[in-house]
Amino acid sequence: QHYFIQSNLRTTMFLLLYVPLVLTVASYLIINFLLFLQRRSFRHIPSLPIPWGLQWFRGHEPEFSRRVKADRNKHKGIVMGEMVPEGNSTINIVFLYNQGLILVTDVPIIAKLMTDRKAYTKRPLFGAWNSMNGVRVGGKYGLIGDIGSEVWAAKRRVEDKAFSKGALKETMEGMIVISHNFIDVMQKMAEAGEVFDMFDHLVLSAMQTIAKCGFEMSDELIREHSDLLINTVNIVNLCIGLNLKDPVGFRMPWKYKQEKADLWKQTLPARDLMKRTLTEGLESARMKNTILAHLIRAHDVSDQLTLDDIVDECLVFFGAGMETTATTMAGVVWHLVRHPDVYEKVQEEVDRVYGDKEDLEFDDLNQLVYLEMVIKESLRLKGPAPVVAKQMAPGVSVTLDDWYFPKNSKFTILVHKIHTDPVYWEDPLKFNPERFAPGQRTTPFSYMPFSAGPRNCIGKHFAMMEMKVLISQLIRKFVVTNGRPSETELILTGDFTQYPMGGIDVKLQNRNGMTA
Repeated sequence: QHYFIQSNLRTTMFLLLYVPLVLTVASYLIINFLLFLQRRSFRHIPSLPIPWGLQWFRGHEPEFSRRVKADRNKHKGIVMGEMVPEGNSTINIVFLYNQGLILVTDVPIIAKLMTDRKAYTKRPLFGAWNSMNGVRVGGKYGLIGDIGSEVWAAKRRVEDKAFSKGALKETMEGMIVISHNFIDVMQKMAEAGEVFDMFDHLVLSAMQTIAKCGFEMSDELIREHSDLLINTVNIVNLCIGLNLKDPVGFRMPWKYKQEKADLWKQTLPARDLMKRTLTEGLESARMKNTILAHLIRAHDVSDQLTLDDIVDECLVFFGAGMETTATTMAGVVWHLVRHPDVYEKVQEEVDRVYGDKEDLEFDDLNQLVYLEMVIKESLRLKGPAPVVAKQMAPGVSVTLDDWYFPKNSKFTILVHKIHTDPVYWEDPLKFNPERFAPGQRTTPFSYMPFSAGPRNCIGKHFAMMEMKVLISQLIRKFVVTNGRPSETELILTGDFTQYPMGGIDVKLQNRNGMTA
């Protein structure tokens, strides 16, 4: 009996000690074998070498993490692009654990990825735009979150009309009002005579423009809820960035507690505010030729869409159009104060177009040709969206320009690298608005700050119009000077979209006794 007990004890100890070890080793070998088969299907695509050893299953993740830690402020898409050696293929791949991301700078292939909606869909951001931590954000059928359903296609056809010439003309009066509010604040800054950060003021103006011109919110409502709307967009963007950077960790209840709490605290009241606003003006809005009216009509295309889906779209417009537009305007101002010759040309054009008028008229916007050139060049060098993500449609595999892409391929289009590629741009790092002069042609899909194809930015004309109104008012009223002369590069940061790190410091002086 004693022998029997000892024998059972030894068996139990063996099981407790060695079975978990065997299972761990077996699991490790199985995982690595499956990863080997997956990576083998991409063996024809150039990539950095993956070191052999116990960490092989991580792929390029250790190198990616090392680079991210070395410069935490840099956008992860840019870090990934920097992992491709200079002069290497225009198609490369990086492996992050079980995910293979094909990095693309080949413009002919990009053209096909961006235009064939049936073969290539938008890559979901880990569901981040649908909902996060139980908070509904952009919804299943939102313009950003929907990867390409037929409901999305039907909605997009209607919503495109929201940014037609006639609908945009309706927004001009509201944009003028917001620009006056901005100039009034800038006048106080000019009177103070000190260097200040303009970026937060640009963010506020961009938010107010969307609220007033896009969703017909009253001035009183905007003033009362400005902080709520801005904070909501900021926390949503932050959490999407965390979701992209650490998708597993973001789902752990003990990680990012404060960010998740803020997401609940800001987003739910913001959704309630938008729902109340929409409910009050739903029927009257349907009869107008405004952005909101077309947005509402777009949700009549399917019985699956509800009032919450319209609220989703409101959040998407704020999220996609507030900080990005402010970042672009900040980039324009940053470049203007460092290029006096360009500044002088913009000023001359603004003075000529305004003449004796206090405000621009809608048709005057087309005459601000050089200012538009400056905006486009600033977007080329310092755009807020450095990458575009695509994936193969389910069950599809293709060969493009002798490159075979198997099923479930995921693509990351390195917009920032294309925008500074000497193949398409002469002296690519130089700020030169003449690249976009009338008559100058760029290679299709070598310039895509608003994305391209059927999924391009629906509000790009709205944003350009908004920027022309605000920047022309600023240049007309004030002399803007550099508040940070030692800064030689505009550094952008962010995990989702980019924004100026440390803001943008300027100093204002009234022009020729002109006041707001």
